[in-house]
Amino acid sequence: NNEIVLSKAMSGAGGLNMLREAYENKVPVEGKVAETCKGGFRVKMMHRKVFCPVSQIDTSFVEDAEAFKSSSRTGTGKAREAFMQDVQPDAVMEGKVTKLMPFGAFVELTPGVEGMVHISELSWSRSAKPEDIVQPG
Repeated sequence: NNEIVLSKAMSGAGGLNMLREAYENKVPVEGKVAETCKGGFRVKMMHRKVFCPVSQIDTSFVEDAEAFKSSSRTGTGKAREAFMQDVQPDAVMEGKVTKLMPFGAFVELTPGVEGMVHISELSWSRSAKPEDIVQPG
């Protein structure tokens, strides 16, 4: 109850073990794009450099790989930053459905910013499946 819980070390063997556990459990991880390379990106994650194929960096087709570099604040990165700075709590927005899951729909609000809408928020009436209410696109 009044305990402090410490996490594993984010570097060294702890970081490697955490990456392995995330992979085995299919848990998404986050990193910072350090540079582009043939076929994708070198990403810094938990004090390690890892490779990410260009096809896995975003949910949609990537035309400008340079926009994903951490030092680059053009294109998608700039649009995302502007959106996150301007968005207000309880804002009503339009978006584009990008993916359906049993629990809801993923919606692109602006390039580089996607959110999840729970099935209970998709309609006033009760529905068993998101695809009964919305479709991608």
